[in-house]
Amino acid sequence: MPICENRQCVAGSIQIAESFAARLVGLLGRRELGCEEGLLIKPGGSVHTLGMRFAVDVLFLDRRLRILRIVAALLPGRFAVAPRGTRSVLEIAAGRAAWLELRAGMSLVEHGGGLWTSGTGRCSEGLKG
Repeated sequence: MPICENRQCVAGSIQIAESFAARLVGLLGRRELGCEEGLLIKPGGSVHTLGMRFAVDVLFLDRRLRILRIVAALLPGRFAVAPRGTRSVLEIAAGRAAWLELRAGMSLVEHGGGLWTSGTGRCSEGLKG
């Protein structure tokens, strides 16, 4: 359910990986990542897709959930180096970042158990992220 016209759902259902074990396992063992699913790794840094069966889009986020870098369709068996300032990493379905036209510098907000683009204007003023 959209919050407003200028916000987009990046990941409506997020699994949070905060413990060492959860960050280590990540998405291993999964066959796919649903269109609106995501894995938020906190704290986050460089990531790998060793042992994974599918590609993911990787969003490196700063402490304010601003996108620092996007690695599109990171294939299984690859590494992605985090840029300076990374505090968390969001892994979403491959191709979703491009479909949503996400880019470095955009901010995300947490709302209703998911992450949304921050939007602009009056519509985003009432929600805290």
